[in-house]
Amino acid sequence: SDKDTRTKDLTGDYNVLDTTYSKRLENNFYNQNVELNFRTSGEKYNYMIGVSMQPSKSESQTFVGDSLISDVSQSVVNFAPMAQFNYLWSRQNNLRINYDGRTSQPSVTQLSSVIDVSDPLNISFGNPDLKPSFSHNLRIRYQNFNPEQNRSYMLMTNAGFIVNDIVTSRTTEKETGKKASTYENVNGNWNANARFMTTQPLGNIKFSLFSMSFATYNNSNGFSNGEQNTSKRLNLGETLGLNYRSDLFDFSTRLNVSYNKVDNTLPGQQNQEYLNYGGGAETTIYLPLDFVIQSDINYSTNSGYSDGFDQKEMLWNASISKQIF
Repeated sequence: SDKDTRTKDLTGDYNVLDTTYSKRLENNFYNQNVELNFRTSGEKYNYMIGVSMQPSKSESQTFVGDSLISDVSQSVVNFAPMAQFNYLWSRQNNLRINYDGRTSQPSVTQLSSVIDVSDPLNISFGNPDLKPSFSHNLRIRYQNFNPEQNRSYMLMTNAGFIVNDIVTSRTTEKETGKKASTYENVNGNWNANARFMTTQPLGNIKFSLFSMSFATYNNSNGFSNGEQNTSKRLNLGETLGLNYRSDLFDFSTRLNVSYNKVDNTLPGQQNQEYLNYGGGAETTIYLPLDFVIQSDINYSTNSGYSDGFDQKEMLWNASISKQIF
């Protein structure tokens, strides 16, 4: 990456190097991966545990003109454990549990203390004291599907927790609006979500009822003007739909609602609470000679936003296509 800025010399030509706004970066990154897993399979279950080792090396040199002003090099070995368990009552009825842990090293840019002033109102610099972050991730999925009856159930949950998460820390000068950004380690960032989906036939197998319920929670820590802020975000939602499937055409309609709430611990950070809801319909018509007509219409609106926000929206899409070959 080469930023070369010149100012006028005595003759009026732009030949003089501007050392404030000129900078050349040369980065090299080497990464390898070695993985070892142990797997066991039974009649109705299987599981696997393992670990991967990822040696890496990064080198970064920063020049202004021909002068070397920063030379950062680091060699690390990251480890990533994993575990997976599957239980199969049948091909249509199964449970899956996955866990993985992963180490992430800060980038060379995040570690470099060289100040980037290419945008004077938004300067940035790294933090050489950053520690590697480690993330834990757990995923669980249960699935039950009966194709003959067009009946299905699916439950999915995910959770993640990060140790020494790397976040942006920004300070703002009230008088000038000038912003300075760097990076900090922080603990306590985690998230969790769950989603349940089901399809149920209604008498005739051509008609079915669809439902999806979900919940998401995020706990995020960050910094503003040197003070730590914890943002807690809750999202709850429900989608309910009716489907019709036939050889001549398909039709579906949906209603959805979503509740969102954001709370911040730092005074001055805006809390929010709002509601999104709407609905839509979609149809596909199968014509002779492999022609297909498709159309969908969606309506959405919300409440809880500030005045002036466009709170109602309707979108209509349509297409005609022909399958060839």
